[in-house]
Amino acid sequence: MAAKDEGTTCTTNNLNCSLCTKFLKILKHRSQVGSPAKCDDCGGDKPFVALCIDCTQCLCRVCYDYHSNKNSTHDILQLDETTQSEPHSSAAVVMDVHSQQHKVLYCSKHTQQELGYYCETCDKMICHSCKMSDHDGHIHITSEMAVTKRQDELTKMIAPVEKMSESLLNAEDDIVAMKGKLQKQAKEIGEMIDKCHKEQHTKLNEQIAKLNKQIAKVNEEIVKVNDRHQQLKKELEEALSLKNKALTAQLEEIKSVQNQLVDLKVLKSTIEEIPGHEIFSKRRQEVERSIQKVSDTCKILDTSPVETDTMTFDPCSESSINLGKLYTNKNPSHLTGQAPKYFIQNQKTSFRILAKTTKGQQCTKGGDQVHVELRLFTGQVVVGKVTDNHNGSYDASFECKQLGKAKLLVLVNRQQIMGSPYSTVVCRNYNVFSSPPYKRVSNIAHEAMGTPWGVACGKNGVWAVADSSNHCVYVFDGHDQLVKKVTGFNSPHGVAFDTDNNLYVADCDNHRVLKYTVNGQYMQSFGRPGFGDGELRCPHGVTTHNGKVYVAECGTHRISVFRCEDGQFCSTFGDSHLSQPYDVAVNNINQLLVADHGHNCVSMYTLDGKYVGKFGAQLRNPCGIATDLNGFVLVSNSNGVSIFDHVGNFICHSNQYTYGRFCFPCGIALNYNGYLYVGEQNKPSIQIFTNY
Repeated sequence: MAAKDEGTTCTTNNLNCSLCTKFLKILKHRSQVGSPAKCDDCGGDKPFVALCIDCTQCLCRVCYDYHSNKNSTHDILQLDETTQSEPHSSAAVVMDVHSQQHKVLYCSKHTQQELGYYCETCDKMICHSCKMSDHDGHIHITSEMAVTKRQDELTKMIAPVEKMSESLLNAEDDIVAMKGKLQKQAKEIGEMIDKCHKEQHTKLNEQIAKLNKQIAKVNEEIVKVNDRHQQLKKELEEALSLKNKALTAQLEEIKSVQNQLVDLKVLKSTIEEIPGHEIFSKRRQEVERSIQKVSDTCKILDTSPVETDTMTFDPCSESSINLGKLYTNKNPSHLTGQAPKYFIQNQKTSFRILAKTTKGQQCTKGGDQVHVELRLFTGQVVVGKVTDNHNGSYDASFECKQLGKAKLLVLVNRQQIMGSPYSTVVCRNYNVFSSPPYKRVSNIAHEAMGTPWGVACGKNGVWAVADSSNHCVYVFDGHDQLVKKVTGFNSPHGVAFDTDNNLYVADCDNHRVLKYTVNGQYMQSFGRPGFGDGELRCPHGVTTHNGKVYVAECGTHRISVFRCEDGQFCSTFGDSHLSQPYDVAVNNINQLLVADHGHNCVSMYTLDGKYVGKFGAQLRNPCGIATDLNGFVLVSNSNGVSIFDHVGNFICHSNQYTYGRFCFPCGIALNYNGYLYVGEQNKPSIQIFTNY
């Protein structure tokens, strides 16, 4: 039985087995009747002697032997001589193949019976006996009907697949068109690649030319680097030689003194054995001179190494030829800005240190060993806290409890930086007005204060105030109790104490200065009305220093100087720079500071009258002035009280005082315990602050 479709129909070249439905294309080389038989494997003219069912090939004798050995599992059918002798009978060959391929099949259970039926229930070939026994009641059909039915089913399955042929043909056309496009695109891209290759090849040739020039230049630099290397090595050798020479000389000097000391020790052991008459001999004087010489040498002998281990090499990042530079000098690190001129007592004071390379370039990384300390004049050492900012800068801070002068030491990697040690001081808290006053004095012995002008502080807490409208001076003890009310003045303004606690009063409208004991007993008077030497005109301010009295004359715009002991006139100065000087004070570096009321500033003079300069552009009508032990300057003016540091830098105003403002302060004074006294004219009272 054969199918009807092409490729499955029984034709001359294609036969279909009705049992296995396998297409046998074994006669494809016989396209025409009478054509000679050929071997499908080798293509020769030798007659074929076998058929390979699996490969659908006709094989000659040689190919059959090779094929059967190589493919032992294939189903190979040998043809008999009768078949081979009929080369023009295609049907005979096919029938022979079919008869050899599909022999009569017998039941494995009933070996004498053919498998003539097909059980659809069990999907297997059976014999007649099986049909009647094991497959009784099942659906059976004959083998021929089963084959026909199966062929119809396969034909129906193949039909839809055939319809795909048209779409496959269209796909073939699309693929062929795509191949054409790809070929065109590949050609265009290939041309672009060739162009880029040519351009890059040109550029690379140009770079090669440049590189050849650079190589020549590098060769020149190599020669220079080698020369620089030898130069640096020589510098290092010379620097080391000089340092070793200096240290060797110092060592020899120390050893020489050591030998002299050994000789003195030997002499000491023999002194007791020297006879009495030789003790006073000339030899004794020589021994004494030797002892004194060794002693003097030891005193001035420098025992610290005259050379340090500061030899560093700073690689140069700007030029490879330079290599770097060798340094044997001091560490050039420094502080940002100026070193702190003062530290506030019990208050944190901070400053910043910039670490630099030995070449002077700013470091960008941290990790240096930074040490800071304050050495006070009392011998106390305060070590500061250092914070590494990891960018080449370091923040240092101190909090000191003890007042006084000090030295600030800053070391980076065990070497003092430029300028170290720095001179500084630990002073009281200058922001005195951040808290309310300790006391306000306005009534004295049931008497209201009139116009307090000048204020002064003496020893043991004694202080005094000049009341210009009541024409008197009040003297208080350390407990703020009235000691004495001194009268007999005409508008007294300035008051001051000397080192013996004697009181001096500037009697303004009487144009004189009077001297009293601390208990108010009159001692002497000096100055007389006038404009000449030794004469006074409206004295306002007064202060004492080293046995002299300095008087600020508002009427003559000058400073007159007298001796404390006897009131003898000494000198006068300042009239060309002053305008209405209201008060005077001496700072810690022996400068005379004048509250220049007319010029709205503080003028500075040496004690012998030489003009130094001025400061205080923030001032308005300054009246009183006072200084502390560390040189800080406090000035009362119509703006309140202004504070400056020891070089005249403005620090703060009293308008930072959160509890109220002063009403035209005039007199101002400080005692040794840090008490600050401020007199107010428009609000007659004395305010006392304790936190300075």
